[in-house]
Amino acid sequence: MVTAMNGELIPVAGGILVRSALDGTVVGAVGVSGAAADEDEYLAIEGVRVACNSDEASVLITTDPPSHVCSTLKE
Repeated sequence: MVTAMNGELIPVAGGILVRSALDGTVVGAVGVSGAAADEDEYLAIEGVRVACNSDEASVLITTDPPSHVCSTLKE
């Protein structure tokens, strides 16, 4: 990505890695933008959790970070 952007890449919070629970390799990523960075990261993790809402998927996929608590969002 840095090469594609000619070195002009700015990392911002709100993204998470999706990893294999079997060996920890990165299998994807989820990025959310539009709210505070704290809220974006929380929603990315929750999105993966909901998408993998089966016993089989939860054994295969983890997120990095594994969890996050956002104090500004109400359930």
